[in-house]
Amino acid sequence: MTSNTPSKTLVEQAKSGEVAAITSLMNRTLAKQISQIHICKKNGHYNLLVVAADLPRQIATASWIAKGLKLLN
Repeated sequence: MTSNTPSKTLVEQAKSGEVAAITSLMNRTLAKQISQIHICKKNGHYNLLVVAADLPRQIATASWIAKGLKLLN
């Protein structure tokens, strides 16, 4: 069964705050670095957990996440 309304793209879903879409977009980029991000939303706040084989640089990782989230605005 198909719908007459087009489905949102992954970016559109992320821009509307959908956690799964944000996670998917970030993990696409992090896969190159053998890292993964887990995101959950509670009480209007996002909690992010970065998992990596090697400890990533905290400042660089935090800056990358902030930049990515700003692009969704």
